[in-house]
Amino acid sequence: MTRSIFLVSFPQEEEHALHWWHVEDRALIAYGCDQDPLAAAGIFAHEDADNPLQIIALISSKESVVRWHDTPEGATEKQALSAVILEAKTQSLNPDDLHVAAAQDGEIFTTATLATGTLVSGLTHLQSLGIDPDCIVPAGFLLGGLEDRTVAADFGFDQVLRGPRLIAVDEPLVRNHLVSSASVENLSQVEMESAIASVSASMGPNLRTGSFVKKTKRQLSTEQKKMLIWLFAVLLLTSITIPLVQLYKYYSAADTADEAAMAAATKVIGPAEDLAVAEQQLDEKLLAENLGNNRFTVPASSLFSALQQVPGVSISRISYGGNGLLSVELTAVRNEDINPALIVIQDQGYAVTATPRRDASGLAKADVTVRLP
Repeated sequence: MTRSIFLVSFPQEEEHALHWWHVEDRALIAYGCDQDPLAAAGIFAHEDADNPLQIIALISSKESVVRWHDTPEGATEKQALSAVILEAKTQSLNPDDLHVAAAQDGEIFTTATLATGTLVSGLTHLQSLGIDPDCIVPAGFLLGGLEDRTVAADFGFDQVLRGPRLIAVDEPLVRNHLVSSASVENLSQVEMESAIASVSASMGPNLRTGSFVKKTKRQLSTEQKKMLIWLFAVLLLTSITIPLVQLYKYYSAADTADEAAMAAATKVIGPAEDLAVAEQQLDEKLLAENLGNNRFTVPASSLFSALQQVPGVSISRISYGGNGLLSVELTAVRNEDINPALIVIQDQGYAVTATPRRDASGLAKADVTVRLP
């Protein structure tokens, strides 16, 4: 994975063009000073999750104050950070309009302060150019920690002094007050480019904290995208395969049932061309032998039709036996009332037998059997 970092000077009120440096894999590949730094660097809509572009905005030593603090005794890291931020605010002339960031370096804590208004206006200007920095740090931290010497560097937008526990603007008054001019070394262009190429996002306090923290965008890497595509393909294949398997099982079961029905029909009617022909031949055979589906329905409908013509006669029981007989129990007040119904059925050609009787209540009963002619 390519390590790509884009450094840009944090906008100041009087600035129109911004200094920028493009670093890839610890090598400075381009730099300049332009009103639209990203366009000048040939970077457009960089959203590659596999090779993300990290953007660091550099604050000049004129705008930011950097302080070093010893670790408070007995304090946890979180308590120490809160303590040094409070200490940095109390040492400021305008603590109410101040944004403070802190970072720990071993036993030492470092704070960087910037006016809130300057931070807001600078971020707004950068974002209007399509630049949303991941980090905002003082430019002096590019030079690393110097334990035994003080150096001066000119970044174009900032002339800075860097020494042990020192990051300040390089001006004669500051030199005379803080260091001896004879002990200050001026960094060469090669040394400055080497320092820029070795940049790290964790080199100092990051002012993009609190209400100014960068909103992270979730991005998928190439491997994650491939995995999602594979998962989608598997899900799609599964959703298609399941109904196809069920459909295959259904047709297999239907074919098995058809084969079993064909085998059973062949035993009765002999060989047939297909199941539809076998079913037709079986219906014809049953009808010819008076064993079809109409053995019950035809005589039963004739019986009900006859009873509708004879009021006062009702059916109290009806059954159909395996011998082809329709057995009916008719009920009326008198046996004479039942006879007209039996005559109507006989006139339709059915063979009818009737056994009259009376039940315990005195009602006339007739046990009737009806057979197809």
